[in-house]
Amino acid sequence: MIDAHDPSLGPDEMLIDTPRTLLRPFRMLDADEAFAFYGDPRVMRYIGRGNAQIDLAQKHEAMIRRMRMSHANPDRSVLAIEERNSRKVIGHAGLIETAIDGASEVELVYLLRADMWDRGLATEVAKGLIKHARKHQGLGRLVAITHVENKRSQRVLEKCDFVRTKRILHFDVAMDLFTLPITATRDNGESLPLTTESMNSADN
Repeated sequence: MIDAHDPSLGPDEMLIDTPRTLLRPFRMLDADEAFAFYGDPRVMRYIGRGNAQIDLAQKHEAMIRRMRMSHANPDRSVLAIEERNSRKVIGHAGLIETAIDGASEVELVYLLRADMWDRGLATEVAKGLIKHARKHQGLGRLVAITHVENKRSQRVLEKCDFVRTKRILHFDVAMDLFTLPITATRDNGESLPLTTESMNSADN
């Protein structure tokens, strides 16, 4: 996985590169492709309160919100997953700020169009984001939250070495909390010492 700038993205748009995907900020032109999954009840079943976005006004408002957030702070927002071969947006993923038991955490999130499931893409994207976090962000750990029945997502996290830590209430829904310790690395893969901020985050 490398960080780069694709001329088609514009000079300020972050790109995270995995073998089959590109992660980059959302654009308004992504709206129709994005709501092929945001409007799919199968995809949204375990996301938040499980509400699919099917209203046109809601669709437009949500895309503007995602676009602004992903451009303003791509390291802490949901990014579009663009399939490398088709150049179609097939999901979203990112590292976002969340609160667990009153403590600030950084959560790994991902979502894919239903016809893209079971191809290893979620694992590939998640590993790309983890590598990016280790290389650039100086975190003590990452967390991930899944619905207790979402076995597909739990398998992805286990493949990425997350450990199921405990059961929590999130959006008033029972969820499983997974955690992954993060060690920063240099470009050559050598480990770096954690910053004070990172160690404080790891202790939460």
